[in-house]
Amino acid sequence: MRVFKSAAVLAASIALLTTGFAAEAGAQAACPAGKICLYTGANSTGRMATFTWGSPDLRGQGVDRAIWVVSNHPRGMCLYPGYNYTGWPSSVGETVARGFQVSPTSSVKPCTG
Repeated sequence: MRVFKSAAVLAASIALLTTGFAAEAGAQAACPAGKICLYTGANSTGRMATFTWGSPDLRGQGVDRAIWVVSNHPRGMCLYPGYNYTGWPSSVGETVARGFQVSPTSSVKPCTG
């Protein structure tokens, strides 16, 4: 009986890992080439908006306080906690292989320098 429970737990763990990798691949595929995609929920859930040049106020796109990012953008982008590019930004490099969680973001634009 114990062997069957261990096998079931192992199978469930493998299924969860496989699903996680598939979700990451799906998020990357859902973000068009040349864009950065911001999501209101973790793991590419919630509302999504795509950007080429950014936005000074993410309320206009319905993704204010976005917490998840996927980047297929050819250059680095800066994510700001405040509107109009205020506060200390987080940077996202070119074409991130998978999505990741960021601090709540209220504006985004290409990084300079």
